[in-house]
Amino acid sequence: MTEYCHVIVYCESGIFAGWPANHGLWQRDGSILVGFETGAMDLQGGFHAIDRRSPVTPMMAETLDGGEIWECWEPAGQLELRDDRRGINQRDIEAAENDCEYSFSKYNTPGWFRDGLFKARMLDINRGPSYWNMSYDLGRSWSGPYGFEIDEFDGRGYAARTCYLTFEDNCNRCIAFMSASKVSDGQEGQPCCIETTNGAYWNFVSWIDEVPKHCFGIMPSAVRLPNGSVICAVRWRERDFEHKYGTEDDPFEAGIVVYRSDDECRMWQMISVPVKGLMRSGNPPDLVQLQDGTLILVYGWRGAIRGSQTAGRDLKYGILYQVSIDEGKTWSEPQPIRQGAGCADMGYTRSAVRQDGKIVSAYYWNDSRDSERYIAATIWEPN
Repeated sequence: MTEYCHVIVYCESGIFAGWPANHGLWQRDGSILVGFETGAMDLQGGFHAIDRRSPVTPMMAETLDGGEIWECWEPAGQLELRDDRRGINQRDIEAAENDCEYSFSKYNTPGWFRDGLFKARMLDINRGPSYWNMSYDLGRSWSGPYGFEIDEFDGRGYAARTCYLTFEDNCNRCIAFMSASKVSDGQEGQPCCIETTNGAYWNFVSWIDEVPKHCFGIMPSAVRLPNGSVICAVRWRERDFEHKYGTEDDPFEAGIVVYRSDDECRMWQMISVPVKGLMRSGNPPDLVQLQDGTLILVYGWRGAIRGSQTAGRDLKYGILYQVSIDEGKTWSEPQPIRQGAGCADMGYTRSAVRQDGKIVSAYYWNDSRDSERYIAATIWEPN
C-alpha cells in the first residue's frame, strides 16, 4: 500500500500562496527548489481568494532532505513585472518591455542553461510580454529580466511559464515551451516551443497543436525519453459548440492532451487524451519520468462536469496521478495523491523524482474555503 507524507512548505496567516506550476521546480545536487508567489488573502476575491490589489511577491522554497523540511525566502532580483493582479493596459506593457534587457551575456558562466536555473514568466496571458531570468546560486538571486525576441510570432502575445529542456552536449542550448495568443480571437492558447543556442536570440521551433477559436492549449509540461523523443502534456479547454478532442456524448470542457515529437520538437503528433471532462478550466499537467522510463502525470482535480465520463468517479477536490508504461500512449485510471481540499482553489503541481524512486509533488492547497491558501508537498511512491 502506498504511503503519502503531506508536509507544509509555506503557510502564513492572511497570505495567499499559490501556483507553483507558474513558477517552476528544479533539482540540483540533492536539492529540490520550487517557485511560487504570495499576496493578501481576500475571501471576496472571486474563484482565487486573493486581493488583486496586493503586491505580487515571488518566493522560493528549497528542501535538502527529499521534501520533509523546507526553507523559504524572497529572492533578490526582478522576477515580477506586475505591480499587482489587476488588469493590464498598454502603458503597463510598454513599461514592462522597457524593464527587460534584450542581451544575455553570461559567457563567462559555465553551464548557462544546463546548470543554472531558468525561470520564465509573462505580464499578461493574452498580450504578454514574456521574459526570463537566470540564477546561478540556487535561486537566492536572479539576473534579468531578459526579453524574448521572436520574429515568427508576428505581433502575437505569448505567455511563458517555466518549462524547458537543456542539453548535455551543449550547455548554451535551451528549448522553452509556452503558448501564444490565437490569430482567431487574440486570446491565449496555442502551445509552441522556441529555442536558443546563445541566450541572446530565440528562434521559433514549432506549434504543438492547432487550437480552435474559443478553446485553449496552454501550460505545456515536457520530458525527454531515453531515446531522445519528447513527450509533452498540455492543459486543454474546449467549449460545447466547438469540439476537437471531445464529443457531444462525452464533452471535453477541460483536461489534458499528450503529444510526442521524435525530431527535437520540430513536429508533433497527438498520442493520447488521458484527462477530460474537468470543471473550472481544469488544472495544468505535471509530467515526470521514473528511472525505468515510466511516465507519471500529476494534476489538480477541481471536479467534473455533468455528462462527462469522469463525473461518476468518487473523487474530491485534490491531487491525482495517472501512469503510462508505453511512452504516453495509454494511461491508468486516476488515483488520488491527496483529497479533501475545502474548495477548488488549489493544485498547480510541480514534481521531482528522488533517487530512491519516490516523488515529491509541490502544489497550493487549502483546508477549507475560508482558510489560507498555502504551499504544500507530498512525498509518495506510485503504484
